[in-house]
Amino acid sequence: MEDLNFFDSYNKKKSIRPNKNLILYGLAILIILGMIIFSVFNLVVINKLNMEVIILKQQVETRKSNKKMNEILAKEKKIKELREKFEQLRQLDDFLDSQDIINEHLLDSITARVPENIFLNSMILNANLITLDGIAKDKKSISDFEHKLGEIKYFEDIFIPAISYEYGYYTFTINIKPKEVEIVGSQDSD
Repeated sequence: MEDLNFFDSYNKKKSIRPNKNLILYGLAILIILGMIIFSVFNLVVINKLNMEVIILKQQVETRKSNKKMNEILAKEKKIKELREKFEQLRQLDDFLDSQDIINEHLLDSITARVPENIFLNSMILNANLITLDGIAKDKKSISDFEHKLGEIKYFEDIFIPAISYEYGYYTFTINIKPKEVEIVGSQDSD
């Protein structure tokens, strides 16, 4: 009979040899899993950074477009103001042309009424008084000239302050007061 030794199983050293294939497969799976996790992590980080880059680009473009838009709006506003001022100047110019009583038409009107026997030496023109100095052969020519000047609608008062006889000719001075013109538009209506 054989001896039963209950402690024999404890006394023997078991040599558990790990299966090399199992270890290699496990290690390969862990490495592949690590690479996949690392790749997925990097992919998430890259996507997050790409989104931040897109947002930053949009912000920069928005700021650039805002600057350009502000510049464009400022220039449009300035152009609008300049057009308004130009229109006001054009209206003022038209008004002055229509209200200007001392102009080429007035000078033509005066010279057209000068009789043959009168020669004008000077004309002094300003807004309040027109002074004509001249020489005439006779007094009747001077009075005819004064009467003809009275036909001009722009004159309010015509006065001859002096007539003198020198060297065979009459020298005279005629003072003409232009009609008062109300200046409309001199004050802003805004």
